[in-house]
Amino acid sequence: MRRILLLFQENIFIRNSMVLFLGTMVVNVLNYIFHLMVGRMVDPVEYGEIESLLSLFAIISVPAGTLILLATKYAADMKAKNDFQGTDFFSRYLTKKVLLCGLPFLFFAIFLTPFVKNFLHIDKSLPLFFLWGAMFFSFLGATTSGVLNGWQKFFHTSLVGIFSTLLKVVAVFIFLQWGFSVSGVVGSYVLSIICVYAANFFLLKHFFQKNTSASTEQNPPSFSGVKQYLIPAFIGTLSLAILGNADMIFAQHHLESSLSGEYGALSVTAKTIFFVTGVLTTVLFAMSAEEHTKKKQGSTTFFLAFSLIVLVVAFSLAVFAFFPEFILSLFFGEKYLLVSPFLVWFALAAGLYSVANLLLQYLLSLQETKITVFFLILSLFEIVTLFFYGESMYAIISITIGVQIIAILFGFWFVLKRKNDYVEENFNSYSGIQ
Repeated sequence: MRRILLLFQENIFIRNSMVLFLGTMVVNVLNYIFHLMVGRMVDPVEYGEIESLLSLFAIISVPAGTLILLATKYAADMKAKNDFQGTDFFSRYLTKKVLLCGLPFLFFAIFLTPFVKNFLHIDKSLPLFFLWGAMFFSFLGATTSGVLNGWQKFFHTSLVGIFSTLLKVVAVFIFLQWGFSVSGVVGSYVLSIICVYAANFFLLKHFFQKNTSASTEQNPPSFSGVKQYLIPAFIGTLSLAILGNADMIFAQHHLESSLSGEYGALSVTAKTIFFVTGVLTTVLFAMSAEEHTKKKQGSTTFFLAFSLIVLVVAFSLAVFAFFPEFILSLFFGEKYLLVSPFLVWFALAAGLYSVANLLLQYLLSLQETKITVFFLILSLFEIVTLFFYGESMYAIISITIGVQIIAILFGFWFVLKRKNDYVEENFNSYSGIQ
């Protein structure tokens, strides 16, 4: 026990992971309550619509995910230099850019509403309007969340996540009681995202007021490399969003309404694996970015994170394989038990996606951006394949699993190549080599 406590105190990665893990577990419990209420208070047809909209949200909020990566990367660089003034300047710089570019993006999304309704077979426009609002506010919240992650303020981000998710749970219960169904679920997301932005904004304001005078950097930071990093980060985040959510969108498009709802229930249950392992990926990205700035080799941190994720995924697969009916009934009652044999395959897809996500995020933290092109091609291949061949539940999940495996193989090849390049560079620079 004493050794465990010493390891927790001395290993920053494990300490940060535990803080974020505990916060995330509380959020996951609240999300479990959220989906339990939604799954039991709406019928399978409405649930299919809800999950397709939330999957679409994961894709259209890709700029937000890109901003989180960007803000985390540059804030971690500034943390390595103890540059509070530069971080403050960078945060305000990103916020202005988001407002300038986000509003046209919002208006364009509103214009597309009729086309999206037709593709997803959704009758009402209000859920889509709420979805566009959630997208816009997610852009603003991403800048503040990324800066806090870059400075490794995981305790604060965990508290914000808990509070905002609690608000979402309370709001969706009230909205569903009032009979808003699909619109109420998406509306609760809007409130939760606004809460995240407001809370993070006040946390950062207090943080900068308290520490700006302690900054060791006096000159404004240069953002000459932002655009070079922004495009690959966007491509990488977009690719991950497609790899993790395109299947649900095409399930809503191809399958019958009730079967789409069953697909959504299986997908949500299995993705608990991704939500747990995402903690390790977040911590790894921030720490690897800082180590890269300090010219340190971060492979030890990576392999520790990778080993932990493999253990979590393996254990989860065993549980999902042996107790599918129990797990599915725990989430949604007996409504979806007929499709419980499929659950282990959905869990496999979620586990593979978790590993692919870790590999890509790690490479992006090291500014290894070439991998994003391969992931983009792969995600486009998935879209085309699902569009033409994803006409059954078995076909959709089989295509998804196959694409995830290919993504992992690509990611590993780049990680090993990066490690070999690092070893060769240090070997050639050794003073004893002539």
